[in-house]
Amino acid sequence: MKLFVAFLLLPLFLISCQPGNQNNSDVPQRPFPQAIIFNDAIKPDLQNDLNAEVAAYYDYWKSRYLKPGVYIPNTFFVQGENTGGSITDKGTSEGHGWGMIITALMAGHDPDAKKYFDGLVRMYNATRSKHNPYLMAWLITAKEDAGGNRSSATDGDFDVAYGLLLAHEQWGSDGEFNYLEKAIDMITNGIKVSLIDTESRRLRMGDAPTMPVGTRSSDWMAGHLRAFYHYTGEKIFLEAVDTIYSMIEQITRNFSPHTGLMPDFVAGFPAGPAGPEFLETEYDGTFNWNACRFPLRLAVEFAHHGTPQARDHLNKMLAWLQPATGNNVANVRPGYFLTGEPIPGRDYYTSMAYTAPFVAASIAGAHHQQWLNEGWNHIKNVKISYYPDTINLLSMLLISGNWWAPGN
Repeated sequence: MKLFVAFLLLPLFLISCQPGNQNNSDVPQRPFPQAIIFNDAIKPDLQNDLNAEVAAYYDYWKSRYLKPGVYIPNTFFVQGENTGGSITDKGTSEGHGWGMIITALMAGHDPDAKKYFDGLVRMYNATRSKHNPYLMAWLITAKEDAGGNRSSATDGDFDVAYGLLLAHEQWGSDGEFNYLEKAIDMITNGIKVSLIDTESRRLRMGDAPTMPVGTRSSDWMAGHLRAFYHYTGEKIFLEAVDTIYSMIEQITRNFSPHTGLMPDFVAGFPAGPAGPEFLETEYDGTFNWNACRFPLRLAVEFAHHGTPQARDHLNKMLAWLQPATGNNVANVRPGYFLTGEPIPGRDYYTSMAYTAPFVAASIAGAHHQQWLNEGWNHIKNVKISYYPDTINLLSMLLISGNWWAPGN
């Protein structure tokens, strides 16, 4: 950990001279598969099989969800469901950011990865937020006309900026798009200004001034914030990381001491679960369709940065979950109260939106090896719809060591 901190403090002019950052061709500098062995993390057995299975799942995902724009030339978007939009709308900034991360990481397997990534950048350029033009409108409408008409969503903005950093390290920034310049503009003029509360250092849910005062646990991307700090030197991003861990500790101590689960939405001081209908449903204060991503966010932080707090909390959640499911990954339920009881009415199905992040969490300790092996064999074959499939692919990329950290 000390070595990593020392590396972060390198001046930016030294960072810009590192190998791979001056590439101005379409040749990927970190081609798939990277198959990284993260310090202190475990993997399923048979790495070559993992790489092939990730590649196959990506090919499926790309064919089903990565679509060309119709109204804006040479663009791409990730077709997905949304909350609060029309059934005819095309997707969200959430899916868009995920698509940028995925295509940057899959360069080397997919010879067209840069073409897709740049098409996603063009769609981002055309669909900026109406409040802060450095951020992305949360919705890509049916006619691709959301630019300047919608507010932003924190998760999408974080992933778009992070994807641009990956692209800078993958292809360099001397081509049609200066990925690094775009990323730093977005991070310093968008995320820093509109998405981090200046007093509490909590992440906001978006840039709309009318947004309720609260934060989503699914937005707590400590690894992203460390990357933002690495490229800007702005300490506010590390302060936001400290705030995330403070909220995790407060909620665990007061509301989920047995499970370590986080709620969809967090409000109040000290931090606690938001009440019903805070923003979306009666289950806004439970481990529901937003918070299901929290274990994956924490697993990324642990894998890339070895953070002890992330490792310990992942182990705490699994110490509850594994016995609760009879040590059967297929028994993970789609939603829990913070005390560990399943949300009623959902006993008849499961979802990779919940299962895959908990499988990713199990990289945190060798005593999870059986759960990880069985979990991988389960998730690699499940294909349902945009949201669970995309979370599944991201989880598979991390577990297999093919999600690397920009700046690390």
